Amino acid sequence: MTDPHTDVPAQPLSREQQIARDAARRALYEALHDAGQIPLEVPGRADEPSITIRTAHMGGYGSGAWWVTREEPLPATDPEGHIQRILHEQGVDARAAIDEMSLWLTVASTADAERLTELVNANISSVRRTALRLGKVLTRAGITPGTASDKARVRIGPLEIADALRLLTLLNGPVEKFSLEHMGWGEIEELADELVHTLQQASGARVSVDPDPGCRTCSRPDQVIVGSLETARAHQLADRIEQLLETEQVQGAAR
Repeated sequence: MTDPHTDVPAQPLSREQQIARDAARRALYEALHDAGQIPLEVPGRADEPSITIRTAHMGGYGSGAWWVTREEPLPATDPEGHIQRILHEQGVDARAAIDEMSLWLTVASTADAERLTELVNANISSVRRTALRLGKVLTRAGITPGTASDKARVRIGPLEIADALRLLTLLNGPVEKFSLEHMGWGEIEELADELVHTLQQASGARVSVDPDPGCRTCSRPDQVIVGSLETARAHQLADRIEQLLETEQVQGAAR
């Protein structure tokens, strides 16, 4: 019996080995999500040691593998072999396959998955890590984040009106003139203006906030599009939100 995507012999695993392999798969998926990828689960036999992951090309055929090679795009000649050689040099036994939609990567064992996870985490940029931190802080605040990053800046992203109002209230205290029950387009524009000033005070830099009407054909609600910050300013905003969340927690415990 061999793995369906490689020629690696598949040795039956004990129950304990299956648990360890599945934990390594989850850790690898989490690392890939943190790296900005969208890994898809590729089913395999329960007693096989190999793990296969599939990630979509982000910028055309042969792209989307920077988390493996630190290169974008991959070389046009034998990109699969190129990936395998780089991983082999890093101590990972793996096979790669590329089709029009995805990169398929199969690691031979739990240990190889753990090593690949280390490499993925090591390749996450400081800007991406800052975006992840800000996204986690916003989530703790009860706000659904749209955080992302490019090479130099952290984008806060779109916020639905309830989340925008929660962020404004957290940073600026209760604002009596806004109510979700009475939030017309004029109030949404005013909310966006208030957020511009409030985010500037919290982060130390000006951030654009643009009202964006809902989509009538796709049922997306009204939202505001929040701009981007340099990493230091994004950290300052995250620090401020964390401080306010701690204050809320202390006040709630004292009641």
